[in-house]
Amino acid sequence: MENGPKKKDTCEETKVLVLGLARSGLAAARLLASRGILVVGADESMELELPAGLEGVEIRLGKFDEGLLAGVREVILSPGIPMNHPIITSVKSSQIPIISELELGYRHCEARI
Repeated sequence: MENGPKKKDTCEETKVLVLGLARSGLAAARLLASRGILVVGADESMELELPAGLEGVEIRLGKFDEGLLAGVREVILSPGIPMNHPIITSVKSSQIPIISELELGYRHCEARI
């Protein structure tokens, strides 16, 4: 008996934006990309050294602007980005859901919690 088609992740059709690319932001971007989700990772630092293993992640460095939000269905917010940052104000006014990296990990965890 053949299995039917695999269930697609609900994020697969549109982009997920990861704001902040320190250690936990990079891990979030890798997790999403490994699940076939289109990921944009953004960080305001222009001198960020990016490690290997980010295939499938679109990286944008420099000042955050509202163009980052085009086609985004959800934002993963790294703890280093303050909630009063202007990009967060734009995300909220666009009514795009914002979740933490911890919430993302919980959603994708296969272990019993």
